[in-house]
Amino acid sequence: MNATKPGYELEILQEGDGWAYMVLLEETPVIYQKYMPAIEGNKVFNTKRAAKITGKMVLKKLRNNNSPCLTKSDISRIYN
Repeated sequence: MNATKPGYELEILQEGDGWAYMVLLEETPVIYQKYMPAIEGNKVFNTKRAAKITGKMVLKKLRNNNSPCLTKSDISRIYN
């Protein structure tokens, strides 16, 4: 691991009828997302792929030193 950059990792988890992702920083959970971000209500990720794609977008933001928050626009790019 590079000593100057934090080591973020992504885990995909099955949660009941849906999926979730967890972002870890050097093996410590820092983000746990069970519901689709930026979507009104508590809508679960209905596929493992959806959770993984969303989690990868969050990872990319973190690795570029940006806020990990996703917008409706980010989500629409993933699912449209």
